[in-house]
Amino acid sequence: MPLVYLHENSKEFRQPVICFVEDGRNSVEELNAAILEIKRLSKGGPCYILADLSKTTPPSLEYRKTLKKRFDEINDLLGHAYISVGNNKFLRVAGKFIFGVLGMKKFSFFASMKEATEAIPSVRD
Repeated sequence: MPLVYLHENSKEFRQPVICFVEDGRNSVEELNAAILEIKRLSKGGPCYILADLSKTTPPSLEYRKTLKKRFDEINDLLGHAYISVGNNKFLRVAGKFIFGVLGMKKFSFFASMKEATEAIPSVRD
């Protein structure tokens, strides 16, 4: 199952940061559980997503349909997504397409989780 948790230093950022680490299995059941956990952690308020998609694999049609449906439920909560894809240029291009189809307008890609984390606005900015 994708790992979903509140960033340990979440209070240092302008909004809570929910981390999503994809494990590459792309199960619809696990996706549903991950979306429920994002909803729970956000407490219905705005949040940032810090995602590690560097180990993801191409999703099935059923997974993509479920992702679209479930993403509509949380899209209003998401202030910005900071996404690590490693050095995979194909994943970066595919990610831009997928996030565009999902209706998300604020997302950025990075080569590492460290770079993505550093890009999140802090309360000191």
